[in-house]
Amino acid sequence: MKGKIDTPPVKRSNWGFYGFFALMTYFIWSDLAFFGEMSSEQNHLSMHLRNGSALEKKTIKLRMQDHFAHHLYLPFCEWMERNFHLSQIPGVTPNAITALHFSLAIIAGRLIASSSFSHRRAGAVIYFIRNMLDTLDGVIYRAKSKSTDYLSGWGTYGYMIDGMADTIGGLFIMIGTIYRLNKHLPIKNPEILPKLKNKYRNYDAESGERLLSADESCSENEKLEEGYGLKRYSRQTVNLTIFFFTLTVIVRSALWDHFNHGYHELLAQKRPDISPMKQEEVLGYGSTWFSLWLWKIMSADAFMHYTLIALFFGKIWAWLRFNLYFTIPNVIIVSMICQIHLMQMRYLLGVSH
Repeated sequence: MKGKIDTPPVKRSNWGFYGFFALMTYFIWSDLAFFGEMSSEQNHLSMHLRNGSALEKKTIKLRMQDHFAHHLYLPFCEWMERNFHLSQIPGVTPNAITALHFSLAIIAGRLIASSSFSHRRAGAVIYFIRNMLDTLDGVIYRAKSKSTDYLSGWGTYGYMIDGMADTIGGLFIMIGTIYRLNKHLPIKNPEILPKLKNKYRNYDAESGERLLSADESCSENEKLEEGYGLKRYSRQTVNLTIFFFTLTVIVRSALWDHFNHGYHELLAQKRPDISPMKQEEVLGYGSTWFSLWLWKIMSADAFMHYTLIALFFGKIWAWLRFNLYFTIPNVIIVSMICQIHLMQMRYLLGVSH
């Protein structure tokens, strides 16, 4: 209908704020419970060192896993496996689930490219489901291999396939975002949009998409924008901003894997040159807990979840612009903290390299 207004979700109610607050409260509570479990486990390690390793169930990877995967997806997927024995169903394999979540990534990318806010929101939800399936393929793998260790399978065929699917799947989100923001360039001064609210067909706080009704021409639209002083970012700025964000997510992924592997080699493996009791001692340091926890909130997976939240609430451009200034100092500081910590641990453990 002509003149129909699609009001942004932030104008309808505060349900988004309350949902976000509840989620953060749950993550904080889950972290505290997890730290309590680690502390309890640490107190018994001297009597129960498994195969000479200073870790039991709380592996390095689990300690570094982002909050969504650790506290939402993993408990749900393990519950599904315990109650429905998914790994015993014919055809349900880790690679089959990887293929499924890769397909969902394509669908999500297509929806995120849509001009409809509802479609973009649906795309974000589908990608959340895709991320849950990414956790499920690990649960299925461990069930089929009779393993309880939450570890990365460095160098294995499944590890490479899963890594490629994750990387390419994330690129579909960025491709959809590039298409969307190039078609409707973000506005530099959105504070003047309320002046035109009665003329909107779709009220989009970031792009002011379709300022006039559908039967009015693009030239009339441009004249209206010019008359009210609307200014838009250039396509070059949009594309460079998205490219920069994509590049930094890839860098975060590589750094997460680097530190996961480094801590795993020092603290989670039986080594002839390191005493298991010394591993236990270093693992219990507050600095070790903190360094590992940093990657729960700074990893590539965490930032992809933040991106999906921004998409869901129609704030993707604001999020990308924020990252433009935040990411470089953030990555440098976190990497320096963890690298210095790794070097200090090698010194304390008596490892030269």
